[in-house]
Amino acid sequence: MFEEYLSAKAILPQEAVWAEQYFQNKGERVDCQNVLQELKNEDKLALLAQQLVTTEQDLDDSKKQALQEFFSASLRCRPDERAADLKQAFSFLAPDQ
Repeated sequence: MFEEYLSAKAILPQEAVWAEQYFQNKGERVDCQNVLQELKNEDKLALLAQQLVTTEQDLDDSKKQALQEFFSASLRCRPDERAADLKQAFSFLAPDQ
């Protein structure tokens, strides 16, 4: 979902312009793994993911909300702030019927 942004093929939306600093001066080819690690180390990865989800036009509001909660539960820098298990994190994406 975010490959175009991570590979610098698309411009970050206004909500996520603050993250441009992580993609600049990385040479011609952006090393996505290092960018993601740097964002994670600074506890900014969940925020970026949530902001990019907000701008996705192909998702309805309930899917956006579910993805934002999933990213919030699973992309925190500190392990003790993440969801205790993947089942809990995935529950946001596939709520009980």
